[in-house]
Amino acid sequence: MAVRTRLKEIREAQGYSRMDLVRQANISYPTVSKWEKDKLEELDTEVLMKLCNFLNITIDELVIEIVDGASDD
Repeated sequence: MAVRTRLKEIREAQGYSRMDLVRQANISYPTVSKWEKDKLEELDTEVLMKLCNFLNITIDELVIEIVDGASDD
């Protein structure tokens, strides 16, 4: 599972919209939209930290979920 997919899942599970991320993490709506549609090649580390802080998760938690999920396949 990609970081982008995991971020979207967490956002939706916590009941947040894309606009919530835009407002709280101070990033642009097109950026969030492109990430979730996998249209950007990279996630900026600083912005990723803002997103994780807003969603109350660590980058480690995000990556561990991805690594653990990959080992099940």
